Amino acid sequence: AGASPALVETTKPDDQLTPVSRAIPKWLAFLTIMAFIGTLALRFLVTMPSVRRLDGDTRDELAAATDRGLLVLGGAAILLFIPSTLADLVNNATDRDAGLSFWGSIRPGAIWDYLTDMPDGHVWLIRLGLTLLAAVVVLPAAVAALRPGWQHRPRQLDGILGLGLAAGVAELIARVVPTRAPPAWPREIFTDVLDWGHLAAASVWVGGLIALALLGVVLRRIPVERRGRFWPLALRRFSLVATVCVGVMILTGLWTAWIHVGPPRLLFHTLYGETLLVKLILVLVLVGLGALNQLWLLPRVNAIRESGGDDGERTSAVRVAMRHFRSVVAVEAVVGILILLVVPFLSGSARNQSFARAAADLTQTAQVAGQTVKLRPSGAEPGLTDYDVWAPAGPDGRVTVGFASARLGVPETDVLATALGGDHYRVSGLYTASAGDWQVTVNGGTARPATFDLTVTAPPADPSRARPARAPPAVVRTSTWLWGIAEVLAVLIALGGAGFVTRWLTQRRARRLVEASRA
Repeated sequence: AGASPALVETTKPDDQLTPVSRAIPKWLAFLTIMAFIGTLALRFLVTMPSVRRLDGDTRDELAAATDRGLLVLGGAAILLFIPSTLADLVNNATDRDAGLSFWGSIRPGAIWDYLTDMPDGHVWLIRLGLTLLAAVVVLPAAVAALRPGWQHRPRQLDGILGLGLAAGVAELIARVVPTRAPPAWPREIFTDVLDWGHLAAASVWVGGLIALALLGVVLRRIPVERRGRFWPLALRRFSLVATVCVGVMILTGLWTAWIHVGPPRLLFHTLYGETLLVKLILVLVLVGLGALNQLWLLPRVNAIRESGGDDGERTSAVRVAMRHFRSVVAVEAVVGILILLVVPFLSGSARNQSFARAAADLTQTAQVAGQTVKLRPSGAEPGLTDYDVWAPAGPDGRVTVGFASARLGVPETDVLATALGGDHYRVSGLYTASAGDWQVTVNGGTARPATFDLTVTAPPADPSRARPARAPPAVVRTSTWLWGIAEVLAVLIALGGAGFVTRWLTQRRARRLVEASRA
């Protein structure tokens, strides 16, 4: 037809961040479901056990206030989760290559077909059912708690919030359920359990931080002296819960990082690794803020409580400490939200990206009499191809490239390469026009020609259906288990050491306060 043939080029790796239109709904869904789980878990793990240690009217007043506040926060979280997860469903049910906008992707028929015909859609149906269950259970109680005449019924709330928490945790479990048969079920089950543990620990920790920060605002109506009795107990319990969650997240995160990243150098040489590195930096900031609470604020509050002395002085000291506590927790909650914002942009894996990049690089290198010669074709399919060559020039300043195929019966064709500067030369043309095994010979200033084997394959029938290059799965060896055991021991020692240091600092500060009061 008179048209010039298109240049054959190898498929470039698809190293791109998740589009914002897809990342934001996923982030909002993560944020709201984790806030929902963290809020309800905070009630069972922190506030209620702390309130039970109080007595008299203080216990009743704080039990009602904390339950009411957390119930409203949980209802708001699940209410916001519904549109967020529906938006995420719209993105998952839409083909990414269709080029549709978010609003153009809202097609009820296509979404219903996805839910009923696709394995991933079946999991989404389960997730939507669990979301509906959590909303039906918690929302009416949360609306009732907003009324002025609300009555505090602890046993009834135990059932409501317990069922809501179970539905939220089950929604997390559904996220990690495999929809296709894996190559090895034991490894898949182990990985999925760790993935769920990572999500659950993050929900209790980050979601609990958000709820704790908001609860500090809700409880401002309670008299200061009564709050001063509650917060030290709650802070101690939450520090313990946060420490356990950090340990679980570190251990499960190490396994996930080994599967998706592998060598640490890929953190700096792949898009997935660089994105994960941003998340890890934010996690370190969050852990540092938690250490500030654990090693500075918590010993200070405990020491004030254990030192005795005048109630007014203790209340005043606790009030100052709690002011710092609220500030640190608010900053922690913001950092936790930022960490969740990074998560939706983590797509693919560093191993696959590195493997695809290596597969797309067709450069071959040969050593001839101590000199290096390189050949890099623009593609490995029949058609117009650029052959870049790096070789020293001959005495006449020229480099030639020969193309032949013994299997196809094609005799050698020598072509003069065009100089591009330095030792870089290029040949362009239809010199490997058929699929098969070819030999490419580079003649220049070397003692003998450099020969390269080039396999040319037929293009896929449907380029859009071509499967991306994937790295082989990480192999579990004996050394893998040894490293894993060492990492578990290191984490347990670090967490146990943090608890020991906290108790030591508490005793030291308490002695100082007692000595100061006696003086």
